[in-house]
Amino acid sequence: MPTLSRFWSILAVSLSLVGPVCSAASQYSNDPNPEPFFYRKLIADTRVWRSADGYDQCIKEVKQFQCMNSPWKVLSLRERYEELMANLKTRPMTENFRKLRNAIPCLMTRETGNLEPLTVSFKNCDPSVSSASDQGLGQVTFTTFCALLGLDQREIDDVSRGGKLSVKRASELNTLTSVARYNSLAYRQDPWLAFEALSDDVDYSIDVSLAVLKAKLARTEEIYHLTDAAGPAFTWDAQYFTIENYNGSETKQKYAHAIMACKTCLNSNPQDPIPCLGLALAISNLEDYLPCGN
Repeated sequence: MPTLSRFWSILAVSLSLVGPVCSAASQYSNDPNPEPFFYRKLIADTRVWRSADGYDQCIKEVKQFQCMNSPWKVLSLRERYEELMANLKTRPMTENFRKLRNAIPCLMTRETGNLEPLTVSFKNCDPSVSSASDQGLGQVTFTTFCALLGLDQREIDDVSRGGKLSVKRASELNTLTSVARYNSLAYRQDPWLAFEALSDDVDYSIDVSLAVLKAKLARTEEIYHLTDAAGPAFTWDAQYFTIENYNGSETKQKYAHAIMACKTCLNSNPQDPIPCLGLALAISNLEDYLPCGN
């Protein structure tokens, strides 16, 4: 079995094979003096809430924070779905990745419950857990984010403790987004700062989530020998394998079955997405998951 560092190096190499993820042109300019992010405040607040109020109340406080500060706080679940799909349609995709497009809202619903960009792991409300970095629409962890940038395990350990990269090393990192602000030197030298920003910017969050999925797809194409355009078709089994391996902790078969059922539903009935998104969560009623009561 490969070591953890070997696994992350394979993931980073896979990303380099498919190239950076690109979003629509951004209005941001380079930001030499980045401000604190909602993610930073939310994680700090959960440590207070879980100590003072307990697990259940902490979760309620997190949801209230999301409703007040989310980039999509005024959007219903259907509107969030429509915004996401409109965003995806603007992106260049390989033929195989295009076949996964309807799986993306399903995957993000499975990860967040309601397509909430300002989602953090509820594990942060558990006093027995020191911290859980999962955040954003794709619930990307800091370790995965760093591996996508191209950092090795030693570098990941260093930046996890607050270390900064040299200008030379920062210039060598993979580019995960076309949002100019997050490609400025201030962010590239400080991967933790760049990671914190995921919850503030929906385009950026989608970029990085898709970068993870593209890396998983590249691995599938390698295993199933799909890289040759004249080679085997991107079958349901290969798609399932790609989705299954996006997940790092949940029972993989349960995770992939739910997302693929949702994808199949959206393929057949894209005009009525809410019941399909319910399949991603393996529930029939999404009322408890609707953002901010919408």
